[in-house]
Amino acid sequence: MCVFKLIEKLKIIVTVFLIIIIDLIYASGNNPEPLSLDDAIKKAMQDNLDIKIMVEKLEEYKSKIIEEKAAAYPSLSLSATATEYQNPGFLNSKDFERFRKMIPNYKPEPQNIYDMKFNISQTIYTWGRIKSAIRISKIGLNLSKAQIESLKLMISQSIAITYYQCKFLTSQIKVIEKSIERQKSALEISKQLYESGIVPELDYLLNKTAYEILLPQKIQAENELKNSIRELNILMNEPLDKQWSFTDKLDIKEKINYVNIDLLYKLAIERNPDLKALKLNKKVYENYKKIVKSNLKPELRLNGSWGYNVADPSNFFKKDYQEWSIAGVISFKIFDGFRTKGQMKEVNSKIRGLVYQILKYEVELRKEIAQLIENIKMSLNLYEAQKLAYQTAKRAYELSIENHKEGLTTIIDVLRAEEKLTEAEKQLNFTIFNYLINLYRLKAKLGLMPEERINLKLEEVK
Repeated sequence: MCVFKLIEKLKIIVTVFLIIIIDLIYASGNNPEPLSLDDAIKKAMQDNLDIKIMVEKLEEYKSKIIEEKAAAYPSLSLSATATEYQNPGFLNSKDFERFRKMIPNYKPEPQNIYDMKFNISQTIYTWGRIKSAIRISKIGLNLSKAQIESLKLMISQSIAITYYQCKFLTSQIKVIEKSIERQKSALEISKQLYESGIVPELDYLLNKTAYEILLPQKIQAENELKNSIRELNILMNEPLDKQWSFTDKLDIKEKINYVNIDLLYKLAIERNPDLKALKLNKKVYENYKKIVKSNLKPELRLNGSWGYNVADPSNFFKKDYQEWSIAGVISFKIFDGFRTKGQMKEVNSKIRGLVYQILKYEVELRKEIAQLIENIKMSLNLYEAQKLAYQTAKRAYELSIENHKEGLTTIIDVLRAEEKLTEAEKQLNFTIFNYLINLYRLKAKLGLMPEERINLKLEEVK
């Protein structure tokens, strides 16, 4: 009997041990991984396929520069031919019948000719066509860099906004959870007072309603957080269900209140990658216009060759069988069916269109910067007001608890104070979140990454 009891106890111990181990493994597998904003941006940049495509485009332009430069260098080639032919041209001559009696046995014979020579061709002058083509490739390289920069800014801005959206929702859930705990305690007190006949049923029902209203709010916030985390995981190329612990605080990091918009606008003109791309596109067409103009200009080339031409291969490399030539070639395009004229009209139209696009973008950029600055100023003013409101609400709630213990206030007063505190904290979090969104949007317009600070000589404007 003792043996059986011992076995049963061991079974229980082993079972409990296995349950603990399984719980630990499950908990470790679902333990959220710490994540800062910088880490989130790095993850998004690491294996981003769009960035890889643009990097390959960069390599393409580097190769194009080498290709265009090659047109300015001499072209050297070696050619060798072996020809067997028979030419009846003499037989077809008009006066051949006179000589038939003199050469009665004349008959064309097949012949072999072997030719080997080096050929060289050098462009002397093309009216700037080659120079413009090289310049276009270099501009294309800078254009590709600007496009990569624009893509990185777009990705980092999306990451920053989504990251702080997750952080904001996490903070809101914590606020709601604290409120639920406080409301639950108040509800228990209210229930006891109601059952004791001290307070009417209405007070108890009001407490219960306030408690139950918070539950769907928490569920909604949790669902929104799940969706935001999924969106963040998509941007970072991570599994959709991966959980994170957001380590950056939800607070005001850079206070930008009074700034000279002209300084910000100047910075945006210098650094905004989309504006850079438009200006570089304009330069491409300006250089292409030079190429089109040169199509009707003369082109000067130098061609030369040196080698051997023999009927008997044993005569190769003998001085008497050398052949060579050198020629200066100048070519004019007299008429091309007005193709060049049409190309010039097309290029001029594209240049004018890009000028208008640049002007339009600059005007819109200034408006957007001004609006974002106003949004940031408003958020800062709201932040100071909301922070004061939160501190007041917190103190009012603490006093309501103390007064309730002394019998100076009712549970309804505590409930109202708690509701004001919860609302004040939620509004404070939202104000900070709204400030950060506008800040990161402003940085993107200025061509700055989220981690870069706006370093300007700020001028206070009263």
